[in-house]
Amino acid sequence: MFNRRSSQVLLLLAFALTVPFQAQERRPSRAPAPSSSTAKDRPGIPVTNQLVIDRCKACHDIDEEGRMSRISYMRKSPEGWEISIKRMVRLYEVPLVPSEAREMVRYLSNDHGLTRSEAARGLYEAERRVHWSEADRDQDLRKTCGACHTLGRVLSQQRDGKEWKLLKATHLAFFPLADFQAFRGRSMFGRDSGIDFENMTEAEIEEIFEQRRREARRKGDRADKVLRALAKSQPLMSESWKSWSVNRRSVPLEGTWAVKGHEVGQGDLFGKLVIRKESDDAYVTEWQLTRADGTSLTRRGKGLLYAGYSWRGRASGDGDGETWREVLLLNESWDGMSGRLFWGAYNEIGIDVELMRLTGTPRIFAVQNGALPIPSESVRITVLGDGFPEDLEADDFSLGQGVTVKAATREGPDRVVLIVDVSVEAKGGRRKVSFRATPGPDLLVLYDTVDYIKVEPGRGLSRVGGRTMPAQTERFEAWSMNRGPDGRLYTEDDYPIEVVPAKWSLEEFPIRENDDDVRFVGRIDPDTGVFTPALDGPNPERKYEANNVGEVYVVAETELEVRDVPLTRKAPTKPGKWGKPPEAGRTGRGGRRPGAGEGNPPPDSGAEEGHEPPPSPPTEPHPAHPVGAPPRPPEPPRGEENPEEKPARKPLVAPSPKPLVKVKRSFRARGRLIVTVPIYARWDRLDWNEDR
Repeated sequence: MFNRRSSQVLLLLAFALTVPFQAQERRPSRAPAPSSSTAKDRPGIPVTNQLVIDRCKACHDIDEEGRMSRISYMRKSPEGWEISIKRMVRLYEVPLVPSEAREMVRYLSNDHGLTRSEAARGLYEAERRVHWSEADRDQDLRKTCGACHTLGRVLSQQRDGKEWKLLKATHLAFFPLADFQAFRGRSMFGRDSGIDFENMTEAEIEEIFEQRRREARRKGDRADKVLRALAKSQPLMSESWKSWSVNRRSVPLEGTWAVKGHEVGQGDLFGKLVIRKESDDAYVTEWQLTRADGTSLTRRGKGLLYAGYSWRGRASGDGDGETWREVLLLNESWDGMSGRLFWGAYNEIGIDVELMRLTGTPRIFAVQNGALPIPSESVRITVLGDGFPEDLEADDFSLGQGVTVKAATREGPDRVVLIVDVSVEAKGGRRKVSFRATPGPDLLVLYDTVDYIKVEPGRGLSRVGGRTMPAQTERFEAWSMNRGPDGRLYTEDDYPIEVVPAKWSLEEFPIRENDDDVRFVGRIDPDTGVFTPALDGPNPERKYEANNVGEVYVVAETELEVRDVPLTRKAPTKPGKWGKPPEAGRTGRGGRRPGAGEGNPPPDSGAEEGHEPPPSPPTEPHPAHPVGAPPRPPEPPRGEENPEEKPARKPLVAPSPKPLVKVKRSFRARGRLIVTVPIYARWDRLDWNEDR
């Protein structure tokens, strides 16, 4: 806990370390400093909120145009400004009551915030997602910034060039070791410096030291390179900001919104959200949701719309004591939102949601029971949307080649039941659902059989707890998978079908001799796939009284009735791009390989079973999986040079109408679970945060 003394020490340290990096000069008084021609030429955003001026002017100068040092030259997400204000309170004892802090965050997020496209770039940071990947990002950026926090924090802010440089100076002031741990890159004087200390004289060492220092000052380090790139890619006055500034207006959100979502381990859910305006950009909400098993959920709460696009809200149910946090992003046309609802000690439990504004205009939003076998007859599917007229007919709907709509029953303006047939000639894959002149999204999945199952998430994360710190649970689910158009298993075109029920268990993930993590890390519910970690702290029953941490396999097993599609051709003998299949498969045939058992890689393959590939760069609306969309195909293990030949299925179009045979088959897949220690330091939390 920082006290006044430690704050003074930090301030002195900040001054000492930031002088070489052009940090702002000392201010002897609170009077506005006269603006120089250089300051006038530096574009900034004037501060117009009197509370921000009153609380910040002691350290931040104001020029005659209302621009405040530091504040006027950066833009951030609501969470970014929240962190900054908490740091001011924690280190510099800025006097704030909760209502003032909320007002400051609200003003700064609105007038010094992010545009929609800028907010989407790092939304996963605000959504508090546990499963995300930044592997596709610039490697220098990852090494410089990713060692201490997610890149989402970097991606959720805009600064001018000088302010990006001052960000480095601030880090060096508060975290001096960052210079050696992250900023410099290759050490100038460490073991990887290339200097042969043992065979050099002291004078030679001093000479090369000075040479390296001069070179570093001239070229800059890795952090300088990253900051130059950020100044170009995330400037203060971006084109989207200029457009947003001149077109800014209050966005009306009142009304009823259709909701669809997916919660790992619980399945899909559908319902409605009613939003009523309370004041400027402040709303009261009521969620009415229904899970796939028929369970109803009612949540009531409040929310704020920041900068015209970014929704932040909270909602609670009747008597359950659990508060959901809401992070949503409004789309450009103002008729849809997407994001995450989450709760839990580490925000690990969540629902990916999409919302559609109900306006009475014909639109298709979601489909229930949208996985259709090839072939099938009289399958009942429910289409959810808006504006369905009373005179609709079966011919008004189109589900693509090979799918015939036999009947359509309107159950309301937002709900239609279709009876469809799928011919044996239909091609597998995702299909669009269209109504009259209204095109629809890819909502249906056609498949001829289930080839294997896949555990999601492929790599889970849990934290021990329950004694001194809260525990972080993890949830798993099993997805049925199809081999895709190329007829080969475990390739990039494999596609998910639907969640299937499974029995769950844990197995040892061997890392060392006599590894016994599976005995201590916790237990998984065999029916639901929910993993509950063991208690935190030393365990006297473990060797060296170690904590209950470790790494294990998560095993899903199920039996399904599937169509028997014969194997008619061999895969090429030349290794494919991915090599051997991952830890997913079915028993008896299909992806089974000699000696692997249940379609798994052999024990000595060294493969990373169940490994989940990183997501592609986010575009619209955020980097998470689209709501209702199943997980990506698995990335097969790496490091195999000569995989054995494996049979491949025929293309999805049957050559002739042969008798269809269905058989029961067992499927087995494994994912991985890391159980680690709790997060002990929650220094960024303050009481007023819970009321915002």
